[in-house]
Amino acid sequence: MGGFLILIGILGMIGSVIWLIVAAVRKRRKRNPVIALIVSFILVCVGNYEPYIPYDEGMKAYKVHNYKSAVEDLKKVPEKDAEEYEKAQEALKNIPIEAFEYYYTQASEAWEEGDQTTAKYYLEKALEWDPENKEAKAMLYEYYFTQASEALKDENLDEARTNLEKALEWNTENEKVKALLVSVEKRIALRDAGVNAELGIKYYKEAILTTDFTRAIECLKKVPKGYKNYAKVQEFLRKCKEAIVIKEVGNIYYATGDINVRSGPGTKYHRIDKLELGNRINTIRGIEVEKGWIRILCGEKENEIGYVHKSSLAQNKEEIELVKERNKNAIGLAKRIVEKKLVAPATATYPSCEIVSRKGAQYVVYIAVDSQNRLGVTVRGRYLVAFEYKQNDSENILYNTSHAVQKCSSPPLEYEIEFTKSLNFQ
Repeated sequence: MGGFLILIGILGMIGSVIWLIVAAVRKRRKRNPVIALIVSFILVCVGNYEPYIPYDEGMKAYKVHNYKSAVEDLKKVPEKDAEEYEKAQEALKNIPIEAFEYYYTQASEAWEEGDQTTAKYYLEKALEWDPENKEAKAMLYEYYFTQASEALKDENLDEARTNLEKALEWNTENEKVKALLVSVEKRIALRDAGVNAELGIKYYKEAILTTDFTRAIECLKKVPKGYKNYAKVQEFLRKCKEAIVIKEVGNIYYATGDINVRSGPGTKYHRIDKLELGNRINTIRGIEVEKGWIRILCGEKENEIGYVHKSSLAQNKEEIELVKERNKNAIGLAKRIVEKKLVAPATATYPSCEIVSRKGAQYVVYIAVDSQNRLGVTVRGRYLVAFEYKQNDSENILYNTSHAVQKCSSPPLEYEIEFTKSLNFQ
């Protein structure tokens, strides 16, 4: 019925087009041939429409050896269509057997004709329906082993290795192939030894700057013992491993004053060690732990972990010399700041002056001063003076742009940071 409608529709469309051309030439009404053309088109569309019937579609695919589509369609046949459902179930039982037989036959014929590539294609298709079939697996093993042998003749080691690995997938217990694969891998390692050695040494030199020795180690480890410069490779491998240990320890810093080493990242933790100006410190990899506090190795044997603030450390000895100069000038600067608050600064004497806190260029100095008051009586005042050094490029001198002064009763054991908030100290 569908074919008949398509035929009528096509003939109608041809006639309508001719009718439309004639009407246009004679300048007559064109509506009727247009309507006829539309009707013909509808007939063609109706004739082409075929409702989806799972059983019919499945059997069509079955007949043309499209077994996967056949299975998908036949599984959709509803149980209410008892007769078609029963036939579909019977076909579903037979498809795996018939599919394997079909593909295996195609593979065997291609193999006999010497077309092993086509044979491999059909064998893989066959094993999709019967994965444990020994005959098909044996043929695939033979295919890959043959390909590996030919690749070895051409010295194509990579292709040989790939095919030997494939061969082992289909015959996992074949000791001959296993031994051959080991031999090929050794040859590949020797072939690539020079490349890996050069890359490893190159990556090692790059890693000195980046501190990432992973790529260097990966390349150097691939170089086998039979390589002519094996000793040199091992030397660089040792250097990489040593560099990683150094990397794990971290950076080297120097103490910029008398620094308390804490048991945790903050002044609330108890003191476990003390550093003096210029002491060399090994930090532990991990960067900052909390708000500028970093882990260091401390103790007599550097086998304990402590915490210091990063601002109390310098990265080189040149910074230590600058700190010494600043420390020397800090007391004098603090005295001058305090003198501005005294009634009679000319009478002032300083029985006690000490730096109680330093973080980078930020200082807090304790000053005890004896000076006369307005009545001429000598009294003692105690002050905490906070200031920050700044670098003046034009005059190349250090000076403070802002400061804070606070009276206190005695030298503080631990300077509280709240005092310097007005200076935006960290």
